[in-house]
Amino acid sequence: MSTFWEINLNALKSSGKYVDLIKELDQVNPSAHSILANLNKHDYFQSVIEHNHIHDMNSLRSVVILGFEQGMIAEELLKRCLRQTTILVIDSDLESLKYVLMSRDLSEILIDPRLVLMIARETILKNTLKTYFLQKNTLFLTNRVLYVDQPIYEPTKPNYTMWLKEQFVLARQGLITLLGNSAEDTLLGLKNTVNNIENVINSYPLDLMKERLSKIPAVCVAAGPSLEKNISVLKQMKDHVVVIAVDTIAERLRKEGIVPNFVCSMERGEEVYESFYKGKTFDEKTILIGLSLLDPRIIREFEGGKSVVSPAQMPFDNWLKDSFSNLTFLDSGHSAAHLNYSLAVHLGCDPIILVGQDLAYGSVGSTHAKGTYDENEYIKQRSDLNQFHEKEMKFSVPGFYGGEVLTNRWWVLFRQWFEENIPKHPNKGINATEGGAFIKGAEHLSLIDVFNHYCNKSVDFSVLNTNDYSDNKLLKSEQIAHFLPRINEVIHQNEKYRGKLKKLLIDIETLNNHRKWEESKVKVLTNIVDFDRRITLELSTDKNLAQTIQYANFTYRSKMNRLIELEDFSHVQQVYAYLKEFITTIIYYAEKLNELYQLLVSNVMASS
Repeated sequence: MSTFWEINLNALKSSGKYVDLIKELDQVNPSAHSILANLNKHDYFQSVIEHNHIHDMNSLRSVVILGFEQGMIAEELLKRCLRQTTILVIDSDLESLKYVLMSRDLSEILIDPRLVLMIARETILKNTLKTYFLQKNTLFLTNRVLYVDQPIYEPTKPNYTMWLKEQFVLARQGLITLLGNSAEDTLLGLKNTVNNIENVINSYPLDLMKERLSKIPAVCVAAGPSLEKNISVLKQMKDHVVVIAVDTIAERLRKEGIVPNFVCSMERGEEVYESFYKGKTFDEKTILIGLSLLDPRIIREFEGGKSVVSPAQMPFDNWLKDSFSNLTFLDSGHSAAHLNYSLAVHLGCDPIILVGQDLAYGSVGSTHAKGTYDENEYIKQRSDLNQFHEKEMKFSVPGFYGGEVLTNRWWVLFRQWFEENIPKHPNKGINATEGGAFIKGAEHLSLIDVFNHYCNKSVDFSVLNTNDYSDNKLLKSEQIAHFLPRINEVIHQNEKYRGKLKKLLIDIETLNNHRKWEESKVKVLTNIVDFDRRITLELSTDKNLAQTIQYANFTYRSKMNRLIELEDFSHVQQVYAYLKEFITTIIYYAEKLNELYQLLVSNVMASS
C-alpha cells in the first residue's frame, strides 16, 4: 500500500508544476508537527472566513492563502469557489509542508489546476511572483486579490499579510515596467523586436563571454548627479576595471577620455535613439548590450561590437530563443543600470562597483550629472519628459552618508531591485556613488578607497574581442529552417483565435437581446463569469497576445470588479458594454500581432 507521501508526491509530479519544489522536498527530513491537529476542520474554516470577511465565494477570482498548514483552507475553498478561481498558497516552511504531505492524502487538491503551491523565501518572493505572473499569464488576476490570513499566524508573524500584499503590488509594478506602460507601448516593443530580427540572428552570443572576466573588478556607471565628484578617479581606474555604462552617460564619458567597454540600453522609445545615439561616435572597442525591443536604428548604426539580449522569461523573446540560440537572457530589472549590474554578474566580475547610482535628487534638485539627460536638446523639447520630476511626489529615504535624501517612487523601485539582487550573487557589491540613497546589501566606500584596495592590476581587454565569433552560415540556415514552420503555425493559431473571439462577440450581443435574467443577480454574475472563462481560455493559448493586452485587462477587470463589489447590477447594459469593449480590444490587438507575425516572416526571409 502506498504511503501518504508517495500518493501526494505522485500528485505533485502529475501536475507538472512542481519540479523544483519536489527536488527541495526530497532534501527535507521533517520532525513531528501538531499545528491545528486537534481543530475541527469546519470550525476552523468558518473562523478563517469570518476573520477575513469573506461573504460571497462566487465573486472570488484570485485568492492568496498565507500558509499551507494542513491544506484545509485550500481544500475547502476549492470545494466552494468557481472553476475559474485561482488559489495561490504561499509558505516558506518546507519542513512543515513535507510533514503534512506525509500525514494526509491531499492528492485531490494537489492535482486541481486552480491551485498553485508556492514555497518562496521572503527575500526572493517578489521575483518568484513576477516569474509566476509571466509564465502563467495571471498578471491580470491580481487586479482584485483576496488575501486570506490565517489567525494561527498572528502570534508568530504579525503584519505578514500586509507585507505579502506589498510584495504583490511591487511584483506587479515591476512587471508592468517590463511589459510596457500601455498596450501600444508593449506593441511597440514587439514591433521593434520583429524589426531587430536580423540583428538578433547576427548578434554576438553573450553566453560565449560568460565568466570571461571572472574576478575582474567592474564599475557600473550611471548618470546620477554625484558622478561629478568621481569622474577624475574614474579616469585613473579605466585601465584597471571593466567600465559598463548606461547609455545616458556614454557620451559624457567619451568626452572625458573614458572609453566604456560596454554600453547598456533597454528603452523601446525613439527618444533613446534621438538623445543618445543619433549622430554620436562610439569607439569600435565598445560593445553595445541592447534589449531586443530597442529602436532598430540603435543596433544597426552602432559601430562597435553588439549583443542583443532579452529580459528573462519574456514570452515573445522566450519563443524566439527556441530557434535563435544566440539571444541571451539577462535580468534587465527596471533600468539600464540594472542591466549594467546583471551584465557584470554574467561576466563574472568581482567586485561590482556602483558609481553615479544616486537614486535620489541632488543637493539642488538635480536628477542627472552634467552633460547627460537634462541638457540633451531632444529631451528639452519633450514637455512630457521635462514635467515628470515636477509632478512626481518626493519623500525622504536614508542617504549614503547618513541623514536623509529626497527621492521618488520610481527610484525606490530601482533601489529595491539592487537590494534584492546584490545579496543573491557571490560577487561583492560596492556602492561608491558617494551620494544619493543608501543601498542595503552593498558595502559603502569612497571610489578612491575602492581603487586603492581592489584595482591594482591592469585588465587584459583582449578577452572582450567579439570578432572571435565566426558567422556560421550553416547554423543560421538551420535556425531559420527551424523557425519558419513554427511562425506559420502561430499565424494559423492567431487566425483561429480571432475567429473564436468574434464568435464570442456575437454571443454577447445575442445574450444582450434576452433580458429574462436581468432580475437575478446570481444569473448576471454567472454570465459574467462564463464570458470571463471563455476570454481567459483564449488568452491562455497565446502568451504574446496576453502580454500585449495586460493594460486593457487591468482596465476591464477594474470596471467589472467595481460593479461586483458594489453589488450594483441594475445597469445591465453597462455590463454588456464593458464586455463588448474588452473583446473588441483583444481582437484589435490580435490583428496587430498577426501583422507583426507576417512582418517577422518577411524579415527572417530577408536575412537568410
